[in-house]
Amino acid sequence: MGTRTYILGKVLQALLTLAFVMLFNFFLFRVIRPILSSCTPEARLPFTPADIGQLTQDLGLNEPLPQQFVIYAQDTLMLNFGDSFSLQGQDVKLAIYERIWPTLLLVATSTIAAVAIGLLVGIYGGWRQGSSFDRGSQLFTLFVYSMPEFWFAILVLMAFAQRIGPFPSLFPAGGYSTPGWT
Repeated sequence: MGTRTYILGKVLQALLTLAFVMLFNFFLFRVIRPILSSCTPEARLPFTPADIGQLTQDLGLNEPLPQQFVIYAQDTLMLNFGDSFSLQGQDVKLAIYERIWPTLLLVATSTIAAVAIGLLVGIYGGWRQGSSFDRGSQLFTLFVYSMPEFWFAILVLMAFAQRIGPFPSLFPAGGYSTPGWT
């Protein structure tokens, strides 16, 4: 198999995955809509039946399903995500833009730290194959790998945001700010 064929196959797989995710998300919210309409009025507190009818018309949910999907796909590909219900009508794209830098900073920092620590532990364990460090690091990594990521993240946050045992309080437990910036 040539390199060009391999790359084209991978691009096609990525496009098919993207199409599947778009279809899944589209139909997921179409399943939720009947569930919401069957809820009691108290469960739909912010919206009156007139509001729901107007919103259904504004969002094009009264159109045929194939036409809804075409509109959904066009809006998604043009990055038109609409307005947020929970942020007082703020544009969703603007809300994402405001939060993307702290997210990328956190992901990049944690990825670089994980790769660096993993490489160092792996190299040292490889040099001392069969040693207690090697066995202990394998046991620890298998234990951490089998743990749900969110649970491990909470434990790490507790260990480094609060002073627990030998770990000093290195990181803030919440918020994002730049010192000296107002």
